[in-house]
Amino acid sequence: MFLKGKIITFIIPVFPWSREDRNQVWEEIIKLREWGAEVFPLLFIMEEDYSPLVREIKKGIKGLVVGKGEGLSSSFFCQGDLLLIAPCPGPLLREMARGNLSQNLPLILAPHSYGKESKEALASLRSLFKRDLTYFVPFQPLGKKDKEGKACPFFRSRLDLIGETTGRAAREGQVQPVVLELETLPGE
Repeated sequence: MFLKGKIITFIIPVFPWSREDRNQVWEEIIKLREWGAEVFPLLFIMEEDYSPLVREIKKGIKGLVVGKGEGLSSSFFCQGDLLLIAPCPGPLLREMARGNLSQNLPLILAPHSYGKESKEALASLRSLFKRDLTYFVPFQPLGKKDKEGKACPFFRSRLDLIGETTGRAAREGQVQPVVLELETLPGE
């Protein structure tokens, strides 16, 4: 109950991600609520062509659906005690790195990026590591190949550590290590 009374704005970006990852996010929301937090999930539509995916995700969770036009710097997103974005793809990492959020708002990110967006996302991560009150769900780089067989940088977070990371962030601490070794991610 160490999150009792904490209000968490939980932004869940809508982009193609596995059913297993979605289920893990739902489990973490339940865990945060069991630990006493008030969690307000927001499905954040990144691209217009994801409407079928929104319908599928919406079946599993009650929350608001907001579009990219809303802008993440809006005070609407900053009403809680903590702002959590999971999984956080490259374009959102870039937006967070621009620094449009209040510097007093703790920000928790679960980096999740692949392909062409990964290089830009890594640059954004460098910037975000310098921001005060920014916490990361432990993540790791993975070596993958694209359809043409070229090296394709990829990284993803341990979504099963969202709750633990949020609990530590509420106490102004970071789960360690932030960047994991290859063998520490289940299923890889």
